[in-house]
Amino acid sequence: MIYTEQEIDEAVEYFNQNLDLSRGENIVGLSGNLGAGKTTFVKALLKYMKVDRNVVSPTFVLRRDYEVGARKVVHIDAYRLENPEHIYQVISQEELDDKNNLVLIEWPEKSVNFFHRIFLFEHISEKERKISLVL
Repeated sequence: MIYTEQEIDEAVEYFNQNLDLSRGENIVGLSGNLGAGKTTFVKALLKYMKVDRNVVSPTFVLRRDYEVGARKVVHIDAYRLENPEHIYQVISQEELDDKNNLVLIEWPEKSVNFFHRIFLFEHISEKERKISLVL
């Protein structure tokens, strides 16, 4: 689906329709080039989930955690990983296995492939982005 920043809530709805947390689909890759809208999307998703603190990119710290009721949302930027196995230095297998965690990993191609879903973000124009379910 193609959306503008004003329509990003529709992209969040598309994401939610294509993810079934009740079936344990809790590890999600967010793929796309720089500027494709991955972090902006995560900010909108967390706002939708009623996170009231400032959501910032984990680019330099690799990981940011957010509490959403009984669920923890783990937002990881894997861009700077030198080796796919280094993802386990950022998140433990125990955290990945915990179905109460929603794990969002930007640049999934830089990580070990353990994803339940992968969404591709594309830069269409200055004001438009596209989100597609690819796995």
